Amino acid sequence: PNSLQRLTQFLLSGAASGGSSLARLRNFGIVAHIDAGKTTTTERILNAAGAIQAVGSVDRGDTVTDYLTQERQRGITIVSAAVAFKWKGHQLTLIDTPGHVDFAFEVERALCALDGVAVVLDATRGVQAQTVSVVRRARRLGLPALVFLNKLDLLPPARQLPAVRACLRAVSTQLGLAPALINRPPASGGLDRLLPLLMDSQD
Repeated sequence: PNSLQRLTQFLLSGAASGGSSLARLRNFGIVAHIDAGKTTTTERILNAAGAIQAVGSVDRGDTVTDYLTQERQRGITIVSAAVAFKWKGHQLTLIDTPGHVDFAFEVERALCALDGVAVVLDATRGVQAQTVSVVRRARRLGLPALVFLNKLDLLPPARQLPAVRACLRAVSTQLGLAPALINRPPASGGLDRLLPLLMDSQD
């Protein structure tokens, strides 16, 4: 949850600049390969932002964005779903997109309405085919991308750091993005000093 709260703060911080109504609007999407934990991450972000009181579960079939009967039965996202909410005086819209290649057209449509994307990576699998595809689409549209490394806790401690390094290399070589590690353990310090710099550089 601490990591997801940091992700939430980073995603939403860009909406804090400027005083006009347009400057207080931001649309961002959660994209990933299937089963990377995208919808679960979406639930955690909504909870951390105060948009929902209880975190839903894909296994229980009670998440906010997977609302179709077929989605809840199969445990996958089929259509893009938007959730609008307010956060510190700003209006945000979060769009949870499908991860399965069969529903790539849904992702394509959603990207056209976004200001940026959060790419969820499964730390146990790294960059996968749909990850590459959706990031390429986002880059063609000029959308900024933030990569969130998920499921790191599923690995034994001895494999966690190698997994992070492998994912960072893959982000650079396969996605063509310049990785900057901003998600650190709570006890490590430094993040509080780093986040203001990232907020100031959103433009």
